[in-house]
Amino acid sequence: MLKRRGISLLDVIILILIVGVVAALTIPYLRKEKEQNYEETCRLKLKILAEAELNYYISGGQIEDTTVIDTTDGEEDVEEEEEVIHHVYTDDIMKLMPFMPDNIDGIPIKADTIDFKCPQENSMYIFTVKDSLFYSITCPNGHGVVVNGAYSWELK
Repeated sequence: MLKRRGISLLDVIILILIVGVVAALTIPYLRKEKEQNYEETCRLKLKILAEAELNYYISGGQIEDTTVIDTTDGEEDVEEEEEVIHHVYTDDIMKLMPFMPDNIDGIPIKADTIDFKCPQENSMYIFTVKDSLFYSITCPNGHGVVVNGAYSWELK
């Protein structure tokens, strides 16, 4: 009797079946982990935008000037008019850039390197600004909503 050496067709089919079962078990786990990473990244960006929106509102959309100019000549007391700050929200991300926080939840932020789009489909956040009392920032992919500084994922 001759013994054949090598792999039979049945061995190849069993090997392909084993690889298929392992792949079927691991792919959903990897997709879920990827979705969770997208969600965490998106929510961090929403927090950054909400903090910037609050900073913009408090300052009235004006960047603080740290230089002090002496307008008196020493001759007369000049009465300066107090500047009225109009507290408003904005839906323009470019106006929010100077008001970005330095860190959120202990994570340092570099505002000039952040892309303010949802990482899942690279779509822009939806800003809704009705007046000086209401704003909302919504992720178009359903990762969360920020309404007047309240995070939807923390309300549950």
